[in-house]
Amino acid sequence: MLILNIVALAVLLAVSGLHLLWAMKIWWPVSDEKRLVHTVAGFPNTDSMPPPIACLIVAVALLGVAILLFLRLTQPVPHHVVSVALLGAGFVFVGRGGIGFTGLWSRITPEQPFRKLDRNYYSPLCLVVGAVILVDTLL
Repeated sequence: MLILNIVALAVLLAVSGLHLLWAMKIWWPVSDEKRLVHTVAGFPNTDSMPPPIACLIVAVALLGVAILLFLRLTQPVPHHVVSVALLGAGFVFVGRGGIGFTGLWSRITPEQPFRKLDRNYYSPLCLVVGAVILVDTLL
């Protein structure tokens, strides 16, 4: 389980870092903003990334979850606040991952290549991270 926790922590840090780059208007890994939006968001009629503050909020939230997971891993006795916050985060990730496989989400985010990437990578990754957090927190 320790290896899965470390992988989940690394994923959270990496995705947080991506959102931080986008908050600074660094369009990576796709250098064109319009193509990046269609790769990572998928909403129709959208050709620009969300405002930097929105990307920054997501980056900070993901970093916060990573810090909580790190605290959970390094403290021999889990702190109740950390455990409750991680439970909430775990359910959010599982929810986001699950909704990615619904027809509703497909209608809300139909743009390609996001649709395919979401089904193949983004949603499964959210499910795995959420499951790792929930299993570790509940055990």
